[in-house]
Amino acid sequence: MAIVFKEKLKTQQFFLYLLFLLIIGVIFLIGWRLTTKRISPQETAIPQFGKRVKINFEVLKHPLLQILQPIEKIPPLETELNRENPFLPYPTSTPPKFQLKGTTPSQ
Repeated sequence: MAIVFKEKLKTQQFFLYLLFLLIIGVIFLIGWRLTTKRISPQETAIPQFGKRVKINFEVLKHPLLQILQPIEKIPPLETELNRENPFLPYPTSTPPKFQLKGTTPSQ
């Protein structure tokens, strides 16, 4: 009698696990269908060529744009551009001194 009861309990647990996995799967599929974007055929259509873009060059004659001055040419650097190790800090003559507000500097 105990063996039959144990087997019946195992089959009930198996079906409960199966039902639990089925419910989780259905919830996952519903959530996935609700969150994924459906692409309509109009969004994936090839753009039509032949539409001409008209540029209004009259805007360039506006008085505000006439006031603008051209940028002067930037002179090239006179210092050396490369360093042996660019990740090392630049050498300083004296380390920076930090002072908290309201205190006197100590020497």
